Amino acid sequence: MRINVIEYHNQPPFIINEASKKGLSFDIVNALNAKSERFQYQLSVLPKKRAQLTIADWINGNCFKSTTCDENWIMLWTNPKWGWGKNAQENYLWLPLFSDYDAIVSLVDSNINFIDANSLIGSSFGGLAGHRYAGIDELAVSGQILRHDTNDEETLILRVLKKRVDSIAMQKSTLTFYLMGRYAEDVKKLKISQQHYQYFIASSMFPPNRVDLKDEIFQLTQEPEWQLLFDKYGLSPIF
Repeated sequence: MRINVIEYHNQPPFIINEASKKGLSFDIVNALNAKSERFQYQLSVLPKKRAQLTIADWINGNCFKSTTCDENWIMLWTNPKWGWGKNAQENYLWLPLFSDYDAIVSLVDSNINFIDANSLIGSSFGGLAGHRYAGIDELAVSGQILRHDTNDEETLILRVLKKRVDSIAMQKSTLTFYLMGRYAEDVKKLKISQQHYQYFIASSMFPPNRVDLKDEIFQLTQEPEWQLLFDKYGLSPIF
């Protein structure tokens, strides 16, 4: 039976190169396929809106009393608060995978010492186009912060290094990937906020009746190779 593993975080370390199937999400799917005797897992890398459209009947509440909806799916790296309908925590099965947070990154010689969004007043901020930054957006609308957007995380790092913006917000897991790799020599130039901008648990989400799928991933988390998958990208899994 084919299981659609949906991934909408098209960024390192989850997706490094979709064409060559490199990244943590591909690694996990490969590990599941190597272990499973019942299912064939296939990764689908989609924009967030497409991911939501794929399970729209679930989000709209049409499936919880129906037996006709597709139940052969898993949503990777998500959270009950991220747009999966009312009472998402109760309506789906969840398996926490690792904790992550958005950090505010600036140069070490900057005057920014991040405590909350007000710490950025009077400065320029780099964000991702289409992303909402609670607290920061309101200050940008009022003109107290100058927001400059780009389309990918690596460009954000370059913009702060080249002093084109004073600070950026970036998911710590993605930042770690870049600072372990091609920007390793720039680590000492950057100041990463100790105060988290936004903290969250990245989990797998399953249809409410698919305890079998949840159990397969949970069993994988108990294997030594699970830790090794995360170690490869400088991450620490919950299990």
